[in-house]
Amino acid sequence: MTSDMHRPRRTLARRAVQAAVALSTLAVGLGLGGSTPAAATPVTHQIEIDGSPLFSRYFVVVGQGWLDANQLQTVTLNENQAYQIRTGNGAAAFTFTVDENGLVQYAGAYESFLDGDGTGRLTLVGVDAVIDSRYLSGLGVLIANVPADNADWLRNQTVRLLPAASYMFQQSGGVIARVSVSLSDTGLWSYASQFAGYMDGNGTNKLTFYGYPLIVDARAAGGTGVLVQPLKGVSFTYTAVQPLVVLPATPFWFQIRGGEVTGAQFAVENNGDITFDPALPLTVDTFHGLSRLTVTGAL
Repeated sequence: MTSDMHRPRRTLARRAVQAAVALSTLAVGLGLGGSTPAAATPVTHQIEIDGSPLFSRYFVVVGQGWLDANQLQTVTLNENQAYQIRTGNGAAAFTFTVDENGLVQYAGAYESFLDGDGTGRLTLVGVDAVIDSRYLSGLGVLIANVPADNADWLRNQTVRLLPAASYMFQQSGGVIARVSVSLSDTGLWSYASQFAGYMDGNGTNKLTFYGYPLIVDARAAGGTGVLVQPLKGVSFTYTAVQPLVVLPATPFWFQIRGGEVTGAQFAVENNGDITFDPALPLTVDTFHGLSRLTVTGAL
């Protein structure tokens, strides 16, 4: 008999490869390592979603992109996976699935603001609620964290929205107010007590923004007037004194001549306090019962 040490090297190499393959196959079979079987491809179905009854011009199936609510949308979704819809800061207060027959399924409790259970089309009916921002300076408020344009400013309007745990608003371009409210499936607003100082309507169908009144005196700023940015719908004033009513937010900054915005900023807190960098030439006092922010030197 010929020992392994005297066998040709080619035979030994072939046996080593065969042994390695056998060990690898055993390890995979026992789940000890190596590559794992590919996950099964999810079963998908196409359904239609109709968002046209809503005030919101866009909605999103959470995890996908924004969709135009004014057009009937066809989306491809995984079978028996729970999905949410968002039209504001947070997801709406419901989930839905698509069953093995490609039909929409959701709980009966959602029938007051949805339609299409057991069909191939989900309609976002929403609930009616009122938003009143007429106390505020400028154009009013926008629903924040959704695509919007100038047609979406709200002054005093009944809007149809999806119930959700969080809606946020902005009084200006790109600066979101320090407020969050929820909307129930019966169209009632609710919010935390910390927001009660500048709004009204907790537990009712109508949400009213009162804001905080403020006088900005920029006569000593060295410019030709003043405009507090980024408020929308407020005009530059050449008197350099600007009365405003604003929601708590940060930052606000000063424009003291056409096309030039300074780096000086201030904030309005939830309790109405005005805060800023103490190194800035700014002071706060009370004038005829109103908060007054005065610029004491060049900006």
